[in-house]
Amino acid sequence: GVRRVVADKQTGLLVPPKDVGALATAIVWMLDHKAEREEMGRRARERVEQFFTWERHASQLEEDYREIQTTKRA
Repeated sequence: GVRRVVADKQTGLLVPPKDVGALATAIVWMLDHKAEREEMGRRARERVEQFFTWERHASQLEEDYREIQTTKRA
């Protein structure tokens, strides 16, 4: 989900679903805070490069399949 990718106020801003006011406030804040916005973007890229690589995804998928096989055998 979104919370796995975005760490609030570190790699982006999270707002409650269907809260148009909060979304507008977050957008305006981003527009008004260039340095913080760029820093969040830099940290977001680092997070994706660290945790969301193809290798990591494949490894997690393999682990999930092994767990399913073990569960079915038990």
